Amino acid sequence: MFDDNIGNGAFAAVYRAQYKHTICAAKMLLNHAKDMMIGATPSTTTGARPTQDAARDSFLKECSFLEELQHENVIRHVTKAIEPKSGLPILVMELMDCNLRQFIADHRPLALELQLTICHGVSCGLHYLHFNNIIHRDLCDDNILLNEYGYTCNMLRLVEHIA
Repeated sequence: MFDDNIGNGAFAAVYRAQYKHTICAAKMLLNHAKDMMIGATPSTTTGARPTQDAARDSFLKECSFLEELQHENVIRHVTKAIEPKSGLPILVMELMDCNLRQFIADHRPLALELQLTICHGVSCGLHYLHFNNIIHRDLCDDNILLNEYGYTCNMLRLVEHIA
C-alpha cells in the first residue's frame, strides 16, 4: 500500500509505504522511464539507444545488489515486488527520516562533531561499496539519508545508484 510520494528521480519515484506491518520506502520505476530512455544518448560502444527493458534491467540490477549488501551506512533492502497494474518493479527498503539537505536546513549550523560524524558515515558507506566493486553514481545531499533523534544523527545511509 502506497502513501505519500517522498521523492522523485529521473527514472523512479519513492513512496512511503507499508509492507506487512512495517512502514517503509517503496521505489518504483516510472512509466515514463521508457520515453526518457528512448530519448537518451546512444551508447558509445554499440550506438544503440537504451530501451524500457534496459531501464527495467538496470532497476532490477540495483535491487539485486541491495539484497546482498549489509552495512550500517548503506540503505537496507526489505524486498522487491511487481506493481500489479503496470507490471513495473518495486524496491522496498527501510524508511529514513530525511536526507542530508533537509537535515542541514533544519539544524543549521551543524556542530563540527556532527559534521565529522556525517562525513565519517558517508566515507564508511562508500568504502564498503567500493570494496564490493560498486560505484555510487549519484552521491549528493539528496541521496544521503538520516534518521534523526533530537539534534543528533543516529543513522546515515547511502542510497545506491549502482554502476
